[in-house]
Amino acid sequence: MDKYQGMVFAQCMKFSRNTEEAEDMTQEIFIKAFENLSQFRGESQFSTWLYKIAQNLLLTKSRKKQVHTETLVDGNFSAESKVEEHDSDFKMKLQNLLSKLPKNYKLPIMLYYYENMSYAEIAVKLNLKLGTLKSHILRGKELLKGWLQNEKRKL
Repeated sequence: MDKYQGMVFAQCMKFSRNTEEAEDMTQEIFIKAFENLSQFRGESQFSTWLYKIAQNLLLTKSRKKQVHTETLVDGNFSAESKVEEHDSDFKMKLQNLLSKLPKNYKLPIMLYYYENMSYAEIAVKLNLKLGTLKSHILRGKELLKGWLQNEKRKL
């Protein structure tokens, strides 16, 4: 741990820019590495393997930060956007557009973003192949993005 702590901590500092948070993440990464030590096959250097664990954990944390606070309340959508956090007009437009999505796109998007379910969980729940599910979510997001761009052009 002493040998690689500096490398991992530096990665965490780049991500969080907060010493305490970086220390916590560093500890979390080393715990994850220790738990998965039996999976290290020696095909690469230990530092490379550890670096990859750190990257994956930080990427997961980054995605969670972006998705945050999106919730489904009584069948109505309520979303907070990082970019347009204070724009209630945007939220209303997004809710309206989400309701217009075809069911095969809307349901997977709701489960992924609003219920925080993984692709695997959603695929099982909806009895879909993983590739089909990913395609539905991607197409739904593309539709929403196109509709939002059209809304902005109208303004």
